Amino acid sequence: MAFGHGPHFCLGADLARVEPQVAIGWVIREFPGLRIEGGEQELTWIG
Repeated sequence: MAFGHGPHFCLGADLARVEPQVAIGWVIREFPGLRIEGGEQELTWIG
């Protein structure tokens, strides 16, 4: 993610960084048996 810098830095940057951490933590707590279907060879990294 890019939030700019200097006077154009995004005011919501801290919130935007925390939201995924909170959401993923919640999913892991609520669904402890959740697993990825398929094998490791079927996963594709997009980045």
